[in-house]
Amino acid sequence: MKKKLSFILAAVMAASCFPVCALTGSEEKESEKAEIRGDIDDDGKLSEGDLSNYISCIISAPEKIETRQWYDYNGDWKINVRDVIKLKNVLDGTDFFWTEENMPVMDGSTSAIPLEAGFKSRMLGKNYVKSSNYVTHHKTHEAFDMLLSGETDMIFTVPVSEEQKQKAADAGVHLNFTPVAKEAFVFIVNKNNPVNSLTQDQIRDIYSGVITNWKEVGGNDAPIVPFQRNKDSGSQNLVVQFMGDRELIDLKNTNQSPVTSMGSLMDNVTLYDNSAQAIGYSVYSYAAQMYENSSDVKFIAVDGVKPSKSTIADGSYPLISSTYVMYTDSAPESVHRFLDWAVSEEGQMCVLETGYLPVEDMEIPDWLVPYTKKGTGKPRGKDYKPDYFRSAFSGSIECDTLVDFLKDKVVEEKINDKLKTFINSAEVKEFSSDSCI
Repeated sequence: MKKKLSFILAAVMAASCFPVCALTGSEEKESEKAEIRGDIDDDGKLSEGDLSNYISCIISAPEKIETRQWYDYNGDWKINVRDVIKLKNVLDGTDFFWTEENMPVMDGSTSAIPLEAGFKSRMLGKNYVKSSNYVTHHKTHEAFDMLLSGETDMIFTVPVSEEQKQKAADAGVHLNFTPVAKEAFVFIVNKNNPVNSLTQDQIRDIYSGVITNWKEVGGNDAPIVPFQRNKDSGSQNLVVQFMGDRELIDLKNTNQSPVTSMGSLMDNVTLYDNSAQAIGYSVYSYAAQMYENSSDVKFIAVDGVKPSKSTIADGSYPLISSTYVMYTDSAPESVHRFLDWAVSEEGQMCVLETGYLPVEDMEIPDWLVPYTKKGTGKPRGKDYKPDYFRSAFSGSIECDTLVDFLKDKVVEEKINDKLKTFINSAEVKEFSSDSCI
């Protein structure tokens, strides 16, 4: 049975003669600004010197470097030997770092803006706010047309309409879809609406004009104002699918016009004079991240189940969908590289970190497990940091994993001797991350 080495102590590198850690203080900040990721000595190129500096920092002086995305090369929220291997492979040309230049041109629906920002944050090693500056979405309809014309390489979208599929077919373009995040179709009302739950049939009756007053579903004696989006929006495609063979209310016969943006629809339900009578729809990821903390928004339970991360994750909420990456047969290789990464464990962990849910079942770390209740313990201290942000040479490597990529084989042998001694020691145990702090 293999033992795991959870942490390699600083003594492992005692016999080495690597340069002083270059990732501290003001130099650390300058390194983050460097155009070339991994260029630790900031000389404008990647070299063995950068690898040596990196190893020196994370092994011999782990307390001097914060676990930040810029140095977390393999994207597991830890600074460890896997990052060393990642940098070494980049130097060898067998792997690469994502940059603004080698990334596919992305676009998509409004609801996927946070998802793309999260992906780019992890891929570029930048914080979420900075990564958001690299995200521009033209909404579902325009983004779709830009994909057909070749202006973009891929788009994030919910299922597209039959008309859009036909438009692609008429243009001789074959569309490909890969789900990258689990999604849910949700209905929202104003906080002042006493109705908390509707069945799917009741919602269909509302949006087909059969039910027209809230008192028919246990609410106030007031007319229902069901808002709709514009024809080619992603959320409108979802409501058409939801309705099945039922026809939506023809807005030409009402005093309403289609709402042209998801934000405007949310505002119609929460802010305007008739908002207490309104009902609208969205996708959970957008509504939750942008509006869930608003005191004016209430999610409607469907068939008795309220949408939440927990009910979407366990499948109990009935209206589950996905956010897809859509691309054409002429998509560049960068799209395929991105998709391979996005559906990998690392990419799906990024989906979780961004506030979405993975498309496949996976083991979720405790700090990312969806929760719905507030604790009753004392508040977190101002200096609190969760484990995944802490400094340390952390993570786990199998006992048969040794250093084999240093040019100085004498130093490499000394390191491996110490590793073997430590691994084979009867005192080897699993340590928590607190053990290195």
